[in-house]
This record gives sequence, C-alpha cells and structure tokens, in this order.
Amino acid sequence: MKSFWLLSLFICTQVFGSIDARFIDRDEKLLLESISGLERTMSYYYSEIKATAQKVKDKNYILSVSESRNIDEFWERFVDLRISFHALYNTYKNTPQQDPRVDLIRYAALVGLTYPAATIVKDMWENERMRQILDGAASIQIPHGFYMSMQNEIFYLQNKLRKRVEADMDFMLLVPGYDLDQEAGQFEYARSAIMLYRNKISGQIVNTIDLYYSRYKKIRPFYQSFERTMVLKYRNTAYKFKNLFYQNFLKISTWIGDTKIHRIDPDYYNGSTLIKIADAKRFQKKLQTGDILTSRSNWFLSNAFLPGFWPHSFIYLGNSEEFSDFFNNDIETNEFFSTLCVEKNIQCSNFVGFLKKYDKTQKTWNNFLQKDEHGYENVLIESTSEGVHFSSIHHTFLNDYLGALRPKISKLNLARAIYDSFMNFGKEYDFYLDWSTDDRLVCSELVSKSFQSDPRIGKLGIDFNYSISQGMYVEQIMGRIAIPVINIVQKAYDENVLNIRPSQMDFVAFLKGVRETNSAVFANEEEYYQSKDWPKWSFKQK
Repeated sequence: MKSFWLLSLFICTQVFGSIDARFIDRDEKLLLESISGLERTMSYYYSEIKATAQKVKDKNYILSVSESRNIDEFWERFVDLRISFHALYNTYKNTPQQDPRVDLIRYAALVGLTYPAATIVKDMWENERMRQILDGAASIQIPHGFYMSMQNEIFYLQNKLRKRVEADMDFMLLVPGYDLDQEAGQFEYARSAIMLYRNKISGQIVNTIDLYYSRYKKIRPFYQSFERTMVLKYRNTAYKFKNLFYQNFLKISTWIGDTKIHRIDPDYYNGSTLIKIADAKRFQKKLQTGDILTSRSNWFLSNAFLPGFWPHSFIYLGNSEEFSDFFNNDIETNEFFSTLCVEKNIQCSNFVGFLKKYDKTQKTWNNFLQKDEHGYENVLIESTSEGVHFSSIHHTFLNDYLGALRPKISKLNLARAIYDSFMNFGKEYDFYLDWSTDDRLVCSELVSKSFQSDPRIGKLGIDFNYSISQGMYVEQIMGRIAIPVINIVQKAYDENVLNIRPSQMDFVAFLKGVRETNSAVFANEEEYYQSKDWPKWSFKQK
C-alpha cells in the first residue's frame, strides 16, 4: 500500500482522481485555516470561557454583559469551525485516494471535529447551566440543540451508543458514520507519501493533528462508560420533551451537506453562483477605480471565519487602461506624484509612472498587468487565503451577493490609498485575524488600512477605528482586534441613514442573488443596508 502511494505521488502531479489538484491545494489551505482558528479558539476557551463556566455552576450567579458576550463569541466561532471540519470531511470521505493529501484532509478534519469537542463535553459534563447556555444560543443564530448533538456525536464515536440506545438518539447525530481510529489507521498508509511530498502546509497540519490525536486518546476512556451513556440517553429524552429541535436539526444537516465546497466548478473560483458573468459585467459598468466592494457566496466554507452576512471585501481598480485614464488627467494627483518622482530620483511624472518605476511597486505593477490563469484581466486587489493578490471579475465577482461603496475622497487620496494597497501586495493572509499587526492581512484589513487617514503626511481617507470600546468599527473579538466586513456596511448605514457623522462612502450598487430563480437582480440602497442584519448562515436565509 505504501508503494502505491509513493508511485501515485510521481504519476499524479496535476489532477488526482475526480478532484482537481487545485481544489486539493485550496482545501488544504482551508484546513490549515480551520486548524489555526481552532488553536486560537481553544486557547480562548482555556483562558476565558472555562473560568466563566465554573462561575455559572452557581445557579444564582449572574453573568456580566462582557461574560455573556465572550461566551457567544467563543461558541459562534467554535460552531463555525465544526461546520468547516464537517464540510471538509464530507467532501473527501468518498474521494479516490490517488493523492495522499486526501487522506490527510479527511483524517485531520475528523481530529479537528473530535478532540476539542471531546474536551469541552468532558469539562461541561457536570455543568448543567453551561450546557443550557450553549444549547440555547439563539441570540447568535445558532439553532437550539447544537451542543446536544455534538455531545451525542462524541459518545457515539466511542460506544456506537449500544444498539438499544442508538435507536433513540441517532436523529440528533450530525455525522453518525465516521470512525476516527479507522481513519487514523488509513492515514498511516499515506503518511510516508505525505512526508515525501510534504510541503509547508501539510507539515504544519500533520504536526498539529498528531498532537491533538495523542491528547484525545488520553481522554477517550471518559466516553467508554456505559453509565454515562445511559445518563446521555436520559438527557436526550428530557431534551426532546422540552425543545423543538428536529426541524432545526434538519436545517443544520442540509447546511452541512450543501456546503459550497461540494459545488466546485473548475471554470470559476466560487463554483456555481447566482451571479452570472453577464450580471458581473453589468455590475462592473457601474464601478470606478477605488470603489470598495463586499461579496458573499452562500454555502462557502470561508463564511465561517468572519462574523456577519458579508464575509469578503476588496478594492476595485479597473483594468490597466481604465486605471491609467482615471488618474492621468487629475492635476492634483499628477503634481503630488511628480514631486515624489523627483524626491525618489525616478524618471516619471504621474501616479501610474511612479508605480511603474518605483522599485517597491514596479514588480507589483507588472503583476497587475498580467492576466489570470484563464486569460482574464486583473481588475481588483484582495486578500484571500492565497495572500494579497490581484484578481479578475471571473475570480471574485461571481458570487451570490455583491455590493459596492464609493469613498468620498479626492482622486489624490484614492491614489494614495491604492498605493498603500500595492505596498501590501504579496503579504500572507492573516490566519490569526489580528488587525493590530501589519505583516499579514485579512481582506477587511487590506481595505481599512489602505484607506486609513494619516494626518502626519496629509493623507485623508476613510476612518474605521473611531472607538474600539464602542465596537465601531474595529472591535475586539475573542481578545483580538479585528474589523469584520459587516462593519464596513454598518459604517455606511450609520453615516448615510442615521447621519451620526459626515458620510465617507456613497452607495453605488447591490446585486442580490435570488435562489428561487437561480439568478441575481439589482436591489436598492435600503436593501443593501438591511443586509447587515441578515443571518450569516445560508440555511437561515429566506
């Protein structure tokens, strides 16, 4: 078997079985992103949530606002990660095994599902009130009973819940069929090939998952108790009488089963979407260089990593000709960069010339001029798991929802914002989601930091960091400073509808997907602002 893996390693260099190597590369990155998020989330659990859980054992203890918010933030993040691991496992559980990374993704996804859940369930076994808090987290749009189903899953993994118990409980199991120990054994066959093939990402995954699995085996005996299994049966029976769980559970199952990772289309990055290329082109005609865009594809794994309906943001540039025409006729911009050309001893006289000739942006400009792998023009800059890069409308406009806002600043300040975005080109994606650092960037960091005002050098931009303590619009999430994309929309609403301060962005357009007709329609500004309150999870949408 090992020789088969080693042979297949050399034969299958581009396409493996029924899944293109590009998608395996992408999903391996998604897996690493999930594991990195899990490490941060569990660290937060140990530092904050576990201590709070001890307090709420006292039924008379009243949670503070901050403690309640911390629990909600932790649980929402943890549920998101479980959905991500479930989707990755379901995608690869029946995939032909020509690429050893298929075994790695499947096995690592199961460890990600099992070890942290087993840890939390064990910690909360005697904490009835905390279990109730997590099971009733409707305020953050998590269906009732999610904790109960997770608890069942962990016990089922070890016991198969004894045949007489299983019949009463299997309807509350999200993934009742997996066997972690069996997957661990299969992974050992692929390990040698992975170690030979090993890249930086797979190496990080293997090291972390090996550690998690060894820890899991130490707590496994807790779940092999028949007495605890019978207690769980009683809890399930009591829960069914107290809660209307089943319909929500069906929605959860549909949500997991229809996750975007299954809707792969090799021609487009986002797979099958409600916005088609003709819609995207009509939308593009409404844009101008420097516009800030928000996007969303339903059932897509990356939705799990940021709160709110809108998970992604980016900056529209236009193609190189549109970009040049936009700036070259602006006197103020030409004068500023002409002076900068002299200061840097560069032979140029305008903004575009500066980008072409300046040694810190020359390579970036040349990348902007290149077409993507399908031959499409680059027209925007964004940060995804691939890092900060340029993209075409085929890569990024084909979503289910697409919105655009226009900064109300001069062309000179737009040019300075875009220059700052170019200076961030090539930086890695910030899997730590930490706005306070600049060496790695998430999508909303790229947007907010590119447009950030800097009075020291006279740059006037768009300000998102009004007050961290008030949550506008850079906020603290599980102890880290971040700016969710949804807060970009919230800022536009606050300024254009509530008029709480002078507006810094105008509404441009909103392309809204309609699932019933498998199409998209242009919607108005009011609906765009309403989207800030729409649920982040696709199965919750109308």
